Parts: sequence; structure tokens; C-alpha cells
Amino acid sequence: MTQQPLRRRADGNRTVETILRHAADLASQEGLDRLTIGVLAERLDMSKSGLFGHFGSKEELQLATIEAAARRIAAVVLQPALKAPRGIARLEAACDRLIDYLTKPEFPGGCFFNMTRAEFHARPGAVRDAIAEKKLYWRRLLAELTRQAQALGDIAAGIDPEQLAFELEAVMDAATWSVCDAHKGRELDHARRAVRRVLAQARAQPGSRIASRVTKRRPQRRPLR
Repeated sequence: MTQQPLRRRADGNRTVETILRHAADLASQEGLDRLTIGVLAERLDMSKSGLFGHFGSKEELQLATIEAAARRIAAVVLQPALKAPRGIARLEAACDRLIDYLTKPEFPGGCFFNMTRAEFHARPGAVRDAIAEKKLYWRRLLAELTRQAQALGDIAAGIDPEQLAFELEAVMDAATWSVCDAHKGRELDHARRAVRRVLAQARAQPGSRIASRVTKRRPQRRPLR
């Protein structure tokens, strides 16, 4: 008795995911503002009423598209990167995976969030806030991975995790704009080398790494009286 409703629900979920995949691809090229129920219905050869059944307004469609894009990035960047060993290897993996994401690219217009952020950065509202939140998550993740690497002695203790995260993100953001460029390969190679250089400068020196571990293990001595 319950199989038929469950099948309809599953089919509906697949339909929504298909719609949102096309919506995110379109937004990466033409912008979220161009993303309307009418335009999407025409591109997908669907009725407007069918799309209205899933999204009641243009803003709801835009917000759902942002969430769908974030899930796609998590699948191709974050999940594989977090399988790397903790420490600087995981931080390197996160950066490598993001550049790989641009190399493919996952979205035909390049990085979905950089493109839409440029479009909405001066337009307050729920859409801008949703885009900013996703971008901020990436910066915070890089900072947290830096702290983990510091705790393991891979990154020098004097390095500011927030500053390192900013520099890494700036390098990778710069590469975003080359995705549709004739010199894409060269620009992405520049990004990889820049990431390696930034991380090499942040690495703890072998002697200091050993010293920090010894210091952590050494018991504190009580002063002689």
C-alpha cells in the first residue's frame, strides 16, 4: 500500500534535483537574476505550473538553487578532501580539490558561488545572505584545517589561521575567472603553484616541530624550595 506513494515521492525528488542541476548550471553562466520559473520552464521544456508546484516564487527557486549548488560542491570537493589524513595533507587536499573543481569544471560558468557573489554582493536580501554564508563556510573550513595542522605540528605556531585561510582563498578565487578563458590551464597551474608556495611558507620547521611535541609531552617541574 505504501510503495506507490513512496515511488511518487522518489520520482518527485529526482525531478527537483534535475531541475536544480539545470538551474545551477544556467545561473553560473547567466546569473541568478536571469533564473526565473518562465526561463527555466522554457529551457527544460516544462510547464510553468509544473515548476510552480516545486517553487512558489523566483526567490524560492534561487535559494533552492544555491543549496543544490552547495551540495554538488560538497560532493566533489569537501567529501574527498576530508578523507585525506588530518594535518597539512588535508589542507592541501582541500585546495587541490577546489582547483580540480575549476579544472573540470563542475559548473559551465566556473565557480557557482564566485559568479553569483559578484552578481549579488551589493544587493541586500535573502539571496545575498545565502551566497555569503556558503562562501564564509569555505573560509572557516580552511582556517579550521589550519588549526588542526598546527595542533599536529605541521603548520608553524606563529601562523594566523584566519590570515592563511584568506590568502589561500584569494589565490583560488583568482583562478576562478580563468575557467572560460583561453589560458585556463596556465592560470590554474599558477594557482596550484601559489597554493604550494603559501603552504610551504607556513610549514613548521622540522626542528621546531620536534621541539613543540617535546614541550607538549614534558611534565612541568615544580620550583625548588
